[in-house]
Amino acid sequence: MRRRLEIARGLIHGPKILFLDEPTLGLDPASRKAVWTHIRALKEAHNTTIILTTHYMEEADSLADRIGIINRGRIIELDTPEALKKKVGQDLVFLKGEIDEPALRALPFVNSVERENGRYAIGIANSGANLQALLNAGGRIDEVEVRRVTLDDVFLKFAGQQISDDAEERSEGIFERIAAVKSRK
Repeated sequence: MRRRLEIARGLIHGPKILFLDEPTLGLDPASRKAVWTHIRALKEAHNTTIILTTHYMEEADSLADRIGIINRGRIIELDTPEALKKKVGQDLVFLKGEIDEPALRALPFVNSVERENGRYAIGIANSGANLQALLNAGGRIDEVEVRRVTLDDVFLKFAGQQISDDAEERSEGIFERIAAVKSRK
């Protein structure tokens, strides 16, 4: 309720742009969903541009028309959620059973086939359109799991490695300073 009240307070003057910083931080799933519904309704009813900062990729995917990924103060990617997911390029299909690996590799829409943890991970373009053909060519299949590209995958592709490299550099510097202080004692 408090979050909804804060959002309503921001709309009292009928702004053309509303900035929301982590509006669902710390909320339970039911309350988060209620805030999302409220934000969508506000956007439609008042024709307000809402700029939302969030670390919840599901929230961004659900609410945003366009998403900007920012790293080191710079926008490194800016597009619609679907276009960003297409830039990552593939869904993953996991198969378990007696799999015909050469037949899978021969399919034109298969980008990669890797064996991991006793199952095959297959990178596939447009799993919705190509899944049946993949299953028909796959051999005797005992288990299937399809994982669509998410905004988490997008974030990790475009910013994840850079951010972890930055964190490593900062932690190395901290450890060097700690070692220098300890060596003076």
